Amino acid sequence: MPDTTRYVRTASGSVMEIVESDPGAAGMPEGGQELTDEEGQAAWAEAEARVTAYAEQLRAADDARHEAAYNALLEAGIPEPVARDISGYQRAPAP
Repeated sequence: MPDTTRYVRTASGSVMEIVESDPGAAGMPEGGQELTDEEGQAAWAEAEARVTAYAEQLRAADDARHEAAYNALLEAGIPEPVARDISGYQRAPAP
């Protein structure tokens, strides 16, 4: 029997994607609500988009921190290659 996928919104509001080879064997989390495939896929895509956006924010903050350290090292008279190595800063490629 092929695997089936179902979506459940938990009591906390998160969405679970359950893939099972024996339909219903995984049961239902306490307070969970079964979603239609369409609702589940939409909720899953929304959650993935939020995670991606958050990861991008973290990367941007990290890049800014590296650049600030790089600039501070340059201002302190550290040679550019050494400042780059110490700070971890990588210049964005030219357009």
